[in-house]
Amino acid sequence: MPSITLRPVTLSPADYVSINYRLWNQRMSTRRSNWLLGGALTLLAISVVYTLGQNSWQLTSWTNPVLLAAGLAFLVGRGQFVRWLLRRGYEKSRAGLSRSMVYTLLPNELQGQSELVQFSLHWSAIRKAVWVEPHWLLLYPTEAACYYLDLRCLPAPTSLADVRELLMAQAIAQHEA
Repeated sequence: MPSITLRPVTLSPADYVSINYRLWNQRMSTRRSNWLLGGALTLLAISVVYTLGQNSWQLTSWTNPVLLAAGLAFLVGRGQFVRWLLRRGYEKSRAGLSRSMVYTLLPNELQGQSELVQFSLHWSAIRKAVWVEPHWLLLYPTEAACYYLDLRCLPAPTSLADVRELLMAQAIAQHEA
């Protein structure tokens, strides 16, 4: 398979937040906590309505309504807080993330070059590849860091199938996000 050199990839703050928020939302722990919080808020809402119905629709205690309001605020605010943390993380590492990077996918290695850094990494060092719709591929050498490849930067006539084939040939685990 010939090498594939992507046009310069620039990761915008909006793309960074969108990609990582989506990955955070798909984590099992996030989904589990969403279900638990949703269930608790549903039970609390039922309790508030039942108590109001029993007391001729007069509020006798503020405890459950306040807890319900706090839970709803947490549910809404948590997503906004995570987005804020992601934007802040992008800004703190701006020197690296906002720079254009040219990636070259060779049969035996991944190469990257920007004005700040140049690297070469054998495919065996890539632990997994995550396809993030609609047009991103994340290559993870570790669980904590990845390379962001914008698939809109693939040169014609290279297709996603060509990239998938290269990753399969290197036995890199691929996941959809």
